Amino acid sequence: MNLRKLLGFALLMAGTWTLQAQQRKCEMNIELISPSEGQVIPAYAQYNLDAKITNNGPNTLNIGDTLFYNIPTIPLVSYNTYILEDSIPMGSSVNVSFGTLNNINQNENDETVNFYVKIVSNPDGTGAFIDEVLTNNTDQNTITYKPCGINGGTAIHNVNGEILDFTLFPNPATDVLQLETKDLKVNNVTITDISGRIVVKKTVAPAGEIKLDIATLPRGMYFLKMDTDKGVASSKFIKQ
Repeated sequence: MNLRKLLGFALLMAGTWTLQAQQRKCEMNIELISPSEGQVIPAYAQYNLDAKITNNGPNTLNIGDTLFYNIPTIPLVSYNTYILEDSIPMGSSVNVSFGTLNNINQNENDETVNFYVKIVSNPDGTGAFIDEVLTNNTDQNTITYKPCGINGGTAIHNVNGEILDFTLFPNPATDVLQLETKDLKVNNVTITDISGRIVVKKTVAPAGEIKLDIATLPRGMYFLKMDTDKGVASSKFIKQ
């Protein structure tokens, strides 16, 4: 190897070592706060996803660092990002709120599950810091979902046994989803994905036809809920 190539190789190795040396090591621990152990989630209810994150060091988690989290018990949910709003020095903890979820239990009866949440420094191992110890990056609580009565139809009974009749079309849909509510007065319409996250919410005044823009939604199955003057009506649809 000539001197020029040797010098270039040495500079490359030095640069690589510098990049690796700059990546901080922060061993994180997570404790699930909400939903809490034994919590019962009412039908259609929202609930918080909150956790306590502890930094076991040796380096500090800084404001602006990005954490990645997911919920392994909910299928097809990839990692979401959370940007730290507070620094976490070694040995310290902070409580964070990842947002809210919705109960979309489609079973006829209560559903009791082990609700998991998992955090990682970065799914591909890159980033400003790395967490090499993953044994304490997951926590769980046992919770119960009350049934919502979602059955995919367009005639739903409310709590008084009345039939709430509406038409949802087209299904599958691509860009626009339409609702024909007939004699129902709709207050608002909410669409959630399979993880229970609200992706569309619209306040509606008059009865009649309602159009919802779903063009930007990823393909998949979604759940629609209408709050009406006669109760809650719900259905599901496919976005193509």
